Amino acid sequence: AIGSVLYFAGTSSATGAELWKTDGTLAGTVLVEDMNPGTAGSNLNWFTSWNGILFYSAGPTNGNNELWRSDGSAAGTFRIRTSATLGSHTPENLSVMGNTLYYRAIHSSLGRQLWKTDGTEAGTGIVKDHGPDSARHILGLMTNGNDLFYSTHDGIHGWELWRSDGTAAGTLMVTDLTTDSGDATPGYLTAMGTKLFFSANALGGLGTELYVYDTAQADSDGDELPDAWEQTHFGNLARNGSDDSDGDGLNNLTEWISEHSPADPNDRLHLSFGASGAGNAVFHISKVRPDVTYRLEKSTSLAPGSWSVVAEQTYPATAPAQIIAPPRNQPPAPITDCP
Repeated sequence: AIGSVLYFAGTSSATGAELWKTDGTLAGTVLVEDMNPGTAGSNLNWFTSWNGILFYSAGPTNGNNELWRSDGSAAGTFRIRTSATLGSHTPENLSVMGNTLYYRAIHSSLGRQLWKTDGTEAGTGIVKDHGPDSARHILGLMTNGNDLFYSTHDGIHGWELWRSDGTAAGTLMVTDLTTDSGDATPGYLTAMGTKLFFSANALGGLGTELYVYDTAQADSDGDELPDAWEQTHFGNLARNGSDDSDGDGLNNLTEWISEHSPADPNDRLHLSFGASGAGNAVFHISKVRPDVTYRLEKSTSLAPGSWSVVAEQTYPATAPAQIIAPPRNQPPAPITDCP
């Protein structure tokens, strides 16, 4: 359904199965378009709503399906690309992520691959070629909002779990569950919050078991930054931990650890030093985060293992705070919030 209109495949003796719509009334139930003129009808499936437009797979009952779109009018119902420009197609598993529609489809020489479209012919193409073998396949397609997950094999690792951010560089194998060329064959992919649940056969004689993959902690490109954090702040996985993306003097890894934005130079941890009348060293901290523990440590040599804790505190609010470091002959003093 899109708004108050329901779309469906309806069959009549004059047209066969074609695209219909209804507003719930007899008068408002009509044929949208006879895509395959005559009585043979069309093979319609994978109805998906995106930006107020209906996208679906359709074609003659004895041929390859193609990707179609409809705004609910005959004039606004048309194929996005034809089999002639794609080899063969047969789009399946239509899934929306962000401003892009993703799906799996067959290429005449590359086999079944991951595709994407912006709704235009020019903006439709393969995300990543997983290999030259025409037997390559994509099984399942599930999105958690930031990434697409699916099962495929690249001719090296067997059938394994993959993820994609919509770019070729950001399309990677999550992990090799079998650690060799064997097939784990992940299936029944289901997203719940940041977790992806799926079945796989990767433990030898134990058969198919239930697996869970926590995308909030995943670092598929090995740059020390969680993929979900990169997607939230950058929209891709192209940055790494050593980059200083906002030019504030703190690299991305430090921004992630301190829970500050890597895209805002004004959002960073500030530390300044002063002294109190009692001879204590006072460290003022601004931009603290709630429920984050801040620790002041000292070392006389900077050598590994030589650091000791002077004081630490978990702050309940984001107000400026201070750490009071006592003279060396006194025990650490409590850390208190500044007025």
